[in-house]
Amino acid sequence: MELKHVFLLPILFAAALYTEDGAVVQLTEANFATEVLNSEDFWIVEFFAPWCGHCQKLAPEYEKAAESLKGIAKLGAVDMTKHGVVGNPYSIQGYPTLKVFYTDKKNPQEYSGGRTAKSIVNYVLKQLGKEVEDEEPEPSNAPLYTEDGSIVHLTEANFATEVLNSEDFWIVEFYAPWCGHCQKLAPEYKKAAESLKGIAKLGAVDMTKDGLVGTPYNIQGYPTLKVFHTDKKNPLDYSGGRTAKSIVNYVLKQLGKEPETSKSALVEEEVYVLTDDNFENIVKQSKDVWLIDFYAPWCGHCKSLAPEFAKAAAELKGQVKLGKVDVTENTELAEKFKVSEYPTLKIFPPENKEEYEAFINARSSDVIVKTALEKLDSYGVSIPISQFTKLEVLQKNCEKNVCIIGFLPHIYDSSAEERNRYLEVFQELVKKNRGKPISFLWAQAGDHYKFEQMVGVGMGYPAVIAISLPKSRFALMRAAFSMQEVNSFVNKILIGGVSLQEFKELPKIAEVEAWDGKDKQPEYRSEDL
Repeated sequence: MELKHVFLLPILFAAALYTEDGAVVQLTEANFATEVLNSEDFWIVEFFAPWCGHCQKLAPEYEKAAESLKGIAKLGAVDMTKHGVVGNPYSIQGYPTLKVFYTDKKNPQEYSGGRTAKSIVNYVLKQLGKEVEDEEPEPSNAPLYTEDGSIVHLTEANFATEVLNSEDFWIVEFYAPWCGHCQKLAPEYKKAAESLKGIAKLGAVDMTKDGLVGTPYNIQGYPTLKVFHTDKKNPLDYSGGRTAKSIVNYVLKQLGKEPETSKSALVEEEVYVLTDDNFENIVKQSKDVWLIDFYAPWCGHCKSLAPEFAKAAAELKGQVKLGKVDVTENTELAEKFKVSEYPTLKIFPPENKEEYEAFINARSSDVIVKTALEKLDSYGVSIPISQFTKLEVLQKNCEKNVCIIGFLPHIYDSSAEERNRYLEVFQELVKKNRGKPISFLWAQAGDHYKFEQMVGVGMGYPAVIAISLPKSRFALMRAAFSMQEVNSFVNKILIGGVSLQEFKELPKIAEVEAWDGKDKQPEYRSEDL
């Protein structure tokens, strides 16, 4: 169904995200040291690319936060497509990346808050020991919708013609510009309207200007949403959620169409939308393996493949990147890669992207995943094993999959060479278990003592556990650490052949320093001797 693609396409135009006269400071090679490193101000710095969909989504929230924090902290942004040298010392792996420069400017922290203006503001206030905001946004009388946007402006002059006398399915919002809940709904309502183009119409009545429109419908508060469909004289109360996805699914259900499931909505986000303009930056300059679907919107086989391709993208996340190219709009790419039938799948190796190959004519996610992983092995690509340094790492890797965590001897009791041998075992385990719902992490012994206590890890290292965060269960491997034993443990976990224990909640997990890959000796102070 075409709606799924429309709803989740990021807008990938390479326009500037911030203006020079805005609240967000534009940082470059010329001013970064002066503005940030040599100042005493609290800084959050965003490293971004203009074509990045997540950066575009963050931009208005980041701008709002910068306005709110004037006189308290500074927010800056580095366009990595122009000033990539600025980000080199900070190991920027993706966009947007936010770093906090405060007490130790040479070693900035990772920003760990949310991506809304309020979350950013509260994070800064908390770091500075100030009182955190919890109030509603400051009232504003500015209009919530522009006349050239996807939301139809409804007034006393056009309401009957547009809504009552039409055959379209309408959702109409009755609102006031100063209403905090209306302001919160507005961006979601706009997204829903964009997604529903050609299916239903979304309109809005500013009750401070056109209050007579709402009189027949007994509007008691703002926002009130009414559904005008089969009986336009007696509209229904809208009973869905207040997110774009909830609104879209409500409309589809009312019209007897297939609603977007939470799973399909999630996996769609993992498919990159590639164009003539962004292909060079996103694909050719990356070191990732790419599988790309060249399709035409009118093609029936392409429509059938789309949800399977999206599922495969979710399963291959972190291993192979999946993208799609609409050949009807991106003719340069279609010509360059000699695409003559649809859909056409091509796979691109990690190094020389000119050595791309035709991919099998797969139509199921299982076959796509299996074949892509085989190609990954043939390219000799190894997947780095993340170190469990903080709670967010655990949550990110273990929110869906079962996690296998290896607790390796402390570097003081070991060596870099020995630790790398253990990690090589994990690398082989990743290869053996590609395509399975398993993630691998490692932690340094003693870094998360309370967590180790919870899962029964004693003083013997290396130790291995399996943990499921969604089910609050874990299992401890009771065998020597070896490729054979750990792989056997993984297989037993997958088939339910291991006794599991439950836990109520995770203990407090402090953030620890990531290993730098080097040997390390304990530092002794003279007073300790």
